[in-house]
Amino acid sequence: MGEHSKAGGMSAVGAVFAWVGKHKAKILAFAAGVVAAVSAIKPDFPGSAVMAALHAVLGV
Repeated sequence: MGEHSKAGGMSAVGAVFAWVGKHKAKILAFAAGVVAAVSAIKPDFPGSAVMAALHAVLGV
């Protein structure tokens, strides 16, 4: 069977959460750039709400 069926093997979801935990600053920087670009094109975009929600989700 595959790696996922071995005892103690890391699941794909666990690997994603581990990566996100290690790269919070990079994720926030990327999101800030995307929000700034979208806000420049569409001024009524709720950029501050998106960033606040992302901070809450990441626990920063």
